[in-house]
Amino acid sequence: MFIKQLVAVLSLFVACSVLAALAGAGNRAPDRPDLQQKPSIIDRPATSEPADRVTQIPLVVFIAAEPEYDSSTSLDTLAKSLDPARYRTALLKPAPKQDTADNLPGADALDHAAAVVIFARFQRWPAEQLAPLERHLKRGGGIVAIRTSTHAFAYDAASPLSSWNSFGPRVIGAPWIYHYGHDSSTAVKLDEANRDHPMLRGVAPFSSRSWLYCLNPPSTPTLGTFPPARATVLLRGQSLDQSGHAPADRPIEPVAWMLESEWHGRVFATTLGHPDDFKNEGFVRLLRNAIDWASEPRQDAAQPKDQPSRDTK
Repeated sequence: MFIKQLVAVLSLFVACSVLAALAGAGNRAPDRPDLQQKPSIIDRPATSEPADRVTQIPLVVFIAAEPEYDSSTSLDTLAKSLDPARYRTALLKPAPKQDTADNLPGADALDHAAAVVIFARFQRWPAEQLAPLERHLKRGGGIVAIRTSTHAFAYDAASPLSSWNSFGPRVIGAPWIYHYGHDSSTAVKLDEANRDHPMLRGVAPFSSRSWLYCLNPPSTPTLGTFPPARATVLLRGQSLDQSGHAPADRPIEPVAWMLESEWHGRVFATTLGHPDDFKNEGFVRLLRNAIDWASEPRQDAAQPKDQPSRDTK
């Protein structure tokens, strides 16, 4: 008799628990973007690897923070193409939408990055999300900057973070000035003086769908020379009009270069980055070479200068 009563009580308890769970599920709020979500780590090495071995593999953080060129797709594909035995990768994207400019979840991953690949445009991240990038630069971390990163940030002039608007010329070696229009394309050639540079291994001249960024307008030479003289130019581009001709008033411009930042970090930059460029084997090879170079630890780094937000040029 006692056993029958016990079974009955247990059955009633289980039934009530199930009903309560179902009721809770019915009242649960719909899914919402988690603005504090962590980035997804992709291309992990095999899980059989010891944990300490995995954490010793360099982390490359990809930031896809612009909607015009579908950078999230391009960088995701590039990240997945890296050898998982050599790199861990994390892809950061704005939230809740790709065109959100003031929120980059998971930015603290930059504190663990060997290199940062950035494809950003007109961002206004809050100070706490900028801080990891600032620390990365300050410790001489590597940067691979793509196309619109010449104008990665666009804070109001009155903002205490407005000095980040100089990220292009100060960090990667070129500002945004203008381009030659969406109906143009670019003939890309190796820089003659550096055609045998190791960074260009596996890279040949190619046609790019990217409309050329004009970095050195003949009409405004007082802006300076971009990239700076200390940079090593790897590729140069000639703008072609819709008919495939090269107008005489469009100067040949650098489209890929490497330099050392004022914080002794390795920086590679390119003004190319149209989605079609990522279908070009040579361009992808160049980016992989740049990631290899930028990820190498620096043994000769001197004490860094102040962070970008404290000292502007």
